[in-house]
Amino acid sequence: MAASEAGFVRYVNFEENVLKYTKDGASYIDAKGKTVWSKSFELKSPVCYVNGGSAVIADQQGTNLYIFDKEGCQGEAESLLPIQRVAVSAHGVVAAMVEDARASYVTFYKKDGSTLDWSIKSILGGDGYQMDVSVSPDAPRSWSPTRI
Repeated sequence: MAASEAGFVRYVNFEENVLKYTKDGASYIDAKGKTVWSKSFELKSPVCYVNGGSAVIADQQGTNLYIFDKEGCQGEAESLLPIQRVAVSAHGVVAAMVEDARASYVTFYKKDGSTLDWSIKSILGGDGYQMDVSVSPDAPRSWSPTRI
């Protein structure tokens, strides 16, 4: 066990097995304790969100996120602003709530980590303060402004 792993280890139910994540990476562990796959990364404050057959692990207050299914890492993305919250649809579409000094934004990513050309902006002084983000379990595989 790595030194940084000893201080931060989390487990979440994922599909029929368990997703283990630390500051150094993630592993998918089967019912017999065997590692099915693993992905290395370095995150200061990892958070995980699971929805059906998809999971996202992001660096809260950082800019990196990783999108998984039971086969392994399907995509990686880097936001331009610090990530506050993340959510994922069962199909792997990720919503990341990011923020600067004047506004919060929800940016969307496809399962492969590429950005969807669509986001939501909330001005902190006038629109209120966005607290969280969530994605419906049956959200579409891909969104476009014409479909919303």
